[in-house]
Amino acid sequence: MAISPAPPPPGTQAWPMDQVPDPEVPERPTRRRFAAAYKAAILDELDRAIEPGAKGAILRREGWAAWPTRLSVVPGPASR
Repeated sequence: MAISPAPPPPGTQAWPMDQVPDPEVPERPTRRRFAAAYKAAILDELDRAIEPGAKGAILRREGWAAWPTRLSVVPGPASR
């Protein structure tokens, strides 16, 4: 049974989900591609970052940080 949306009243916009999205997921996701100038700008910004946590903030902002990251967790004496 297919459900079709009702037509919008005159003078209004259609609902944003007036079409059913394709439920198929690609077998392999496509990798993101970055322009050389963009990568160079981010690497230059990383080279200039000197405050504690600044490099991590840049990487998180740009979506380049691994998620979830366990690198910041340092085992203490109790975990040995």
